[in-house]
Amino acid sequence: MITLLLALNDLDHPMGWGLLGLATAILGALVWVEMHAASPILPIGLFRDRMFAVACIHGVLAGFVMFGGMSYIPLFVQGSYGTSATEAGTTLTPMLMGWVVTSIIASRLLLRYSYRSLAIFGMIIFLIGAVLMAFLAATGGRLVLMVALAMMGSGMGASIPAFLIAVQSNVQKSSLGAATATVQFSRQIGGTLGVAILGVVLSTRLAVHLQEVGIDPRSVPLDSLLGEGAAAAGASALGETLRNALTISMMDAFMVSVVFAALALLATFFAPRGSIAEMRDSREQQEKLVSDPAPVGD
Repeated sequence: MITLLLALNDLDHPMGWGLLGLATAILGALVWVEMHAASPILPIGLFRDRMFAVACIHGVLAGFVMFGGMSYIPLFVQGSYGTSATEAGTTLTPMLMGWVVTSIIASRLLLRYSYRSLAIFGMIIFLIGAVLMAFLAATGGRLVLMVALAMMGSGMGASIPAFLIAVQSNVQKSSLGAATATVQFSRQIGGTLGVAILGVVLSTRLAVHLQEVGIDPRSVPLDSLLGEGAAAAGASALGETLRNALTISMMDAFMVSVVFAALALLATFFAPRGSIAEMRDSREQQEKLVSDPAPVGD
C-alpha cells in the first residue's frame, strides 16, 4: 500500500509508473499466495460469495469518500474559511456523532427491516451529503458543510452495520473472522486510496488554478494558505486569490468524491435480497449438511 501511495503521488515521473507496476505485481503475488496457502489469511474463495463481494466493494468506495474526504475537510475549512486548526477540527464532530447515533439505531432496525433496505437508505443519505459538500460548502459556509458531513456520517452508520451483520450471518463459521476483518479492512483500503487520489487531484488542480491567474505554484508557501499566514494575507488581493484557488481546487476534489459515492450506492443495489434471519438459517442448514452427511446405503 505504501508503494501504491508513492506511485499515485509521483505519476509525473517514470519512477511513479514503475512503483505503480510494482504495487500491481505485489498484489498479484498476494492473490497467488493466498490461493495456494493451506490456511490463508484471506480466503480468496470468499469473493465468490455475492454478499461478501458487494460488502467489500461498498467498503472500498464508501471508505474512499468518507476517510479520504475527512482528511481534507480541516484543510478546506482552515484555508477557505480562514478559521483556526481547532475550529477546523470541530467541523468533523457532526459526522462522527451522526455515525455513532445512526449505527446504534440501524442495528436495532435490522431486527424489523431487511439489511438491503437500510443499506440503500443509508447510501442515499450519504450521496446527498457528498453532493451538498461538493456544490454548496464553498457558498453556504460551515453550517452547510456540517449538515453535509452529518448526513454522510449517518449514511455510513446505517449501511456499515447492515453489511457487516449480513456478511457475518451469511458466511460459514470457519471463515467468520476472516470475512469480518476483510470487510472492515476494505474501508481502510478505500480511505488510503482516497487520501492519495484526492491529494493528487487537489495538488494538480491547485497548480492549474494558480497558473490561470499568473501565479507560479512553486512560489506559494504553505503558510500563505493556512493558519496565521492566511489570516495575515486575507486582506490583500493576493491572499484572496490564493484562497479562491484553494477553494475551487477542493471543490474539484469533492466532485471526485461524489462520483465514488454514487458508485457506492450503485454497488449496494447488487446486494442479494433476504433478511438476516433467512441468511442465518440458510447457513446453518448448509453447515448441518456438511457436518452430518446423508448415510450411504449398503
